[in-house]
Amino acid sequence: MILRWALYILLIAFSAYEAIVFSNMIVSMLFVAILMWPVLSMVILLLQRRYLDVAMKIPVPVAEKEGHIQIQIEVVQSTWFPVLQMDARMKCRPLFGGAGEIYPLAFNADGRQSCQFIYEISRDSCGRLRIEINRIRLWDYFHFFSVNKKLNLSEEITFLPQIYETVVTVCEATRHFAGETEDYEPEAAGPDDSQIYQVREYRPGDRLQMIHWKLTARNDELYVRESADPLCFAVGIFIDFSGKGKDSWESMEAVIETVLSIANGLLEQKCRHFIAWYDQKDDRMLKRKIGKIEDIYEITEYLLSAGIYDQPVDMTAMYKERYPYGLYAVALHVDLAGNIKKEDQWIGSYDRDNVEKSLSELLIQV
Repeated sequence: MILRWALYILLIAFSAYEAIVFSNMIVSMLFVAILMWPVLSMVILLLQRRYLDVAMKIPVPVAEKEGHIQIQIEVVQSTWFPVLQMDARMKCRPLFGGAGEIYPLAFNADGRQSCQFIYEISRDSCGRLRIEINRIRLWDYFHFFSVNKKLNLSEEITFLPQIYETVVTVCEATRHFAGETEDYEPEAAGPDDSQIYQVREYRPGDRLQMIHWKLTARNDELYVRESADPLCFAVGIFIDFSGKGKDSWESMEAVIETVLSIANGLLEQKCRHFIAWYDQKDDRMLKRKIGKIEDIYEITEYLLSAGIYDQPVDMTAMYKERYPYGLYAVALHVDLAGNIKKEDQWIGSYDRDNVEKSLSELLIQV
């Protein structure tokens, strides 16, 4: 930049000398043109800024940790003097604690009226991020002057936590736990006579108690009622997000990965369960039932939005107050300090710096 201005000043001095020495109209006009060039350049820049449109798109805003998310920047210019060179700063700010990052962006439009630039973001930790571009800077053709155009581009992206192999064993008492529930298996019959799974035609071997007498009398053909299969969630995983300081925020990723890995291990054992945690924002206990792998992916978004609170809370008492009929056989408690407990008994821990290794050495019995 300094070198360019130095050369420009030398050019002014040289053209002024030529205009004085030769007293020529063409030389004099050239000198005036060189003097007026900065004004003309700024006018063109202001026109370019006025008729410049910038948009940001994220086709797939979700990726696994250490994966890549594609950011598309679209630039449309509607002037006869298209911008050649632009730059901007893209901010990536975690929504819930942690340090953000700034990515410098350079756009070389090459005189095109419309162009698209693609960038990729990768992250070695999970969490939700807000992507922001607040301004773009336009340069003149000789890179002497620049003007800023304010933008308000903002999108959210999510890097999902990893799920690691975790050994979980389920005893018969837990597996056949029969608590009160309002959920029933939609694709199979069961022993609960208080709820009907389906009504079908009679098959040899059906019990007489299953016959639907009113429907049979109406159709002159035997019909039976199949009872529903209650969905009991025998295990509860309680997450304690209480903590202070930077270490607590760094432990958020580890505790979420630990809980999801345990949940996945329970699903592999065909053990339905639920995950519960305290939401400080709404001052209430939240609970999500896990009966299939899709439920784990759905709850991930909620856990990544959870906040850390300073004072510990009595998770068991708060759960009973909010869900008085939410019975369970076994309670697992996981906290930011790395402890894993069954009821009040310590059964193991996870290493924040190496969750995968610590979970591979752990056996959880429920």
